[in-house]
Amino acid sequence: MKKNLLLFCLIAFAMFASPSCKKCDLPKKAEAKAEAQIVTIELKKNETCHYALPQNFSGRICEITKQAQHFSVSELATNQTYTYTPAINYIGTDQVTISTVEEQNNNNNNCGSNHHGGNNNNGNCGSHDETKSKQTIIINFIIKGKEGGKHYAPITCPSF
Repeated sequence: MKKNLLLFCLIAFAMFASPSCKKCDLPKKAEAKAEAQIVTIELKKNETCHYALPQNFSGRICEITKQAQHFSVSELATNQTYTYTPAINYIGTDQVTISTVEEQNNNNNNCGSNHHGGNNNNGNCGSHDETKSKQTIIINFIIKGKEGGKHYAPITCPSF
């Protein structure tokens, strides 16, 4: 009986003395998840598509974060144009994911005399620290055989 009472007291003490997860105010990691833009493009087999990334990608560093599986060409140019050609005679679907690289914009040392309307802040503005949110676009390709493909508006992928 004494052992049971002692065990009960130890369990009760452990429950009340140790903080529960509900009571802990652990900082939660703030993740800015922007929803991905999804684009669907129909192509004829062996047709090449040149796709200009949307405006919210402009001036940002971009990378292919999930490569297409059935391609002969799948590349992102520095002018933010993505080029895709399906594998020779491939008919089916394919997908590529392109994302911007998150950048910390620290321009504290660029606050000279021509900045802020001519005010010289001696390189110490402090008003430029910001993290640009990550942008993602998923491009779904539907590669068709003899019947050819039509492009979904406003997407156009002319052959060059």
